[in-house]
Amino acid sequence: MVRVEIDERKVDLREASESWIRQQILARREDGQPVCVRVCIETGGVNITLSTGSCPERPGARREATLQERRFFELWNCAGLGEREFNVEELLSFLRPLL
Repeated sequence: MVRVEIDERKVDLREASESWIRQQILARREDGQPVCVRVCIETGGVNITLSTGSCPERPGARREATLQERRFFELWNCAGLGEREFNVEELLSFLRPLL
């Protein structure tokens, strides 16, 4: 299962269209609000949450990421998605293969 969280809205990726994701992010930016996007991936030996730079830290125990999970973290960071001002199109490109 892959879930997208934009601020407080949580949606299964299969139910979130690209236009909806784009609209949610751009509307918040136009209002001058920071945008927190989290992508929760729980599938095939992967159990991680990836966050953009404006998301507050979540408390909880940390564990060593698996090799497969580290690849997701690397792709996320290489696309600049861990930054406060991430590119919406990069986010959508990251999400497409997860459908």
